[in-house]
Amino acid sequence: MKSKLIFAWIFGILLVLTVWFLGVYLLVFSKYGLCWWNYSSYGDVFTAVSALFSGLVLVAIVITFYVQIHSLKATSISISVQQFENNFFRLVEIQRQILMGFARSNMTGLGANHRSSLEILQEYYKELKEEYKKLKEIKSTLNRIEKAYDSMFSERREYLGHYFRHLYNIVKYIDAASVENKQLYANLLRAQLSTVEHLLLFYNCLSSYGVEKFKPLVEKYALFENMPKNTIDIELKDDSKHKDLYKPCAFKEKEN
Repeated sequence: MKSKLIFAWIFGILLVLTVWFLGVYLLVFSKYGLCWWNYSSYGDVFTAVSALFSGLVLVAIVITFYVQIHSLKATSISISVQQFENNFFRLVEIQRQILMGFARSNMTGLGANHRSSLEILQEYYKELKEEYKKLKEIKSTLNRIEKAYDSMFSERREYLGHYFRHLYNIVKYIDAASVENKQLYANLLRAQLSTVEHLLLFYNCLSSYGVEKFKPLVEKYALFENMPKNTIDIELKDDSKHKDLYKPCAFKEKEN
């Protein structure tokens, strides 16, 4: 911005000086033919000087107007980014509260047998593995995953559904925003996910609940970069290669 402003000043001044010198040249050398001693020419010379200052003032006004427009534009962009970030971090905090809600929903009495939210999610993932193992007769890997996930999810729709819908909408909010470096915010969101959250998200996006809308965003923003390797097929020594059901970009952020 500073370099553009300096260039605009130099260009404007050079333009005015060029026009002015051309005018003086035509006035003195053409009209008076080098008769500098002709007193009647002084009035025209002073008029030329006045025109020079008028031109410089015009340049100053134009450049000031230019600077104000760009300043307002920069301020507007800054406010827009600030509003986006405020909303983004508020959504991330709500997501954390939804996660904590898993533990609150499972408390009994005065807190006896209390389990953390992550422990509860680990139980959900364990049940998903058990359901997957039972469905050996299903030959299609994707169909087997969908069936196992649906069996686990159906009894926990109220909490898991809320959790993944909100997580999806955070990513969708990033994707729809008019901010630079959207990947940065996706990375910040990814950093909030624990190992078991990553694993459940992995299978949620292969199920009918996330394959159509959530999965493309997961791949676009590499939300599985550095995710744990222990997917179901690896843990059960299954050769079905679940990670191949995603595009490679889901596991590796694009380099700028």
